[in-house]
Amino acid sequence: MITLLAAPKLHEMLGPLDWIPAAIMGVVLVVIGVGLMIWQSGVRRRQQADTTRSPEEAEFQQRQFRRRTQVSGLLILIGLMIPLGDFCVDWRARGPVAGTIFWISVLALTMWVALLGIGDLLSTRTRGRVSLSKLRQKQQALEQEVERLRAEARGEPFPRD
Repeated sequence: MITLLAAPKLHEMLGPLDWIPAAIMGVVLVVIGVGLMIWQSGVRRRQQADTTRSPEEAEFQQRQFRRRTQVSGLLILIGLMIPLGDFCVDWRARGPVAGTIFWISVLALTMWVALLGIGDLLSTRTRGRVSLSKLRQKQQALEQEVERLRAEARGEPFPRD
């Protein structure tokens, strides 16, 4: 019988690999946050270059930009905090209270990002509904004007409301 030499196990060669998921998650969140910030900055520049927007539209866009920039920044912060809290801080030396406070703060920031997202969704939805209502009113007024002009062209009296 041939005896195999004792080969070192993979985990002995590489050490513990439990930090990898936190590092991957952190990198993903930082990349998403930076990407969103770059994208939103481009959108903001295009919006500011638009000279036809109303003051109300400009104010809405400013608030939207502020919310979305805050979300991007918080995603970057959370992306840094997750790996930092996972493998850079020795929680055993600091005690359970420090770790609890740290991870609750990460969770609180995550919930704040979710609330900002929901707020942005509702704000955009409300803004869209108001704009659609105004467009329908303008459409109705234009349709009435077309009917008036058609009646006038035919020589018929157009009833006034």
